[in-house]
Amino acid sequence: ALCRLLVPTNLAFGLAAAFLNGWFLNAIVAEELGERAVGAVSAIVVASAALLALPLGRLGRSLGTQRPVVALGGACFGLFAVATLIFSREALGRWAAAVALAVVFGAGRATWEGNFKSSVADDFHDNTATAAFANVTVQSGLASTLGFFLNAHAPPRL
Repeated sequence: ALCRLLVPTNLAFGLAAAFLNGWFLNAIVAEELGERAVGAVSAIVVASAALLALPLGRLGRSLGTQRPVVALGGACFGLFAVATLIFSREALGRWAAAVALAVVFGAGRATWEGNFKSSVADDFHDNTATAAFANVTVQSGLASTLGFFLNAHAPPRL
């Protein structure tokens, strides 16, 4: 029953990851900044996630629960999506915007990779932990698959 509660976070991460890789990096970064910029922006996502993982983990421990930090990560994915809806391709396709959005996405990824999985480990004990982590993998994989499918079949935006 508790595995159902993992779905919103996994859905947010899976759809956001597909949107980042399937649309933002392709339609914005590659088109506006050039194909070589895709690697740089991707590296900024990963580097910001790595740099933010420890401070966000400490924040969760200081709060006594990771849940508020996980919610912050979900808000980061939401902010990333909203920014792509309200700003034009030209505005998003500037280095400052691409880097800022990469850092925002990296913060969301840091919470999913660290705080979210830590809360799963806290909530599921003994023999249920393996099944819970399997559910995390399956759910996020299905959400990413859905996201890539939607990216491929959605009408062009902007």
